[in-house]
Amino acid sequence: MSQSENRHDTISLLIEGMTCASCVARVEKGIKAVPGVTDATVNLATERATVRGTAASATSAA
Repeated sequence: MSQSENRHDTISLLIEGMTCASCVARVEKGIKAVPGVTDATVNLATERATVRGTAASATSAA
């Protein structure tokens, strides 16, 4: 296993159109289901998702 396979990256995404806590929960659940994603948090007020994951897993899944 190379060092790049262990690297965790964090990205921030703009998520438009959310109107309630249920929207937040659905978006988080969907993002967390993506291979390579290790954690995701969504903020309704800022309309942002912070996604953490392994770059190697995300790249190989694409």
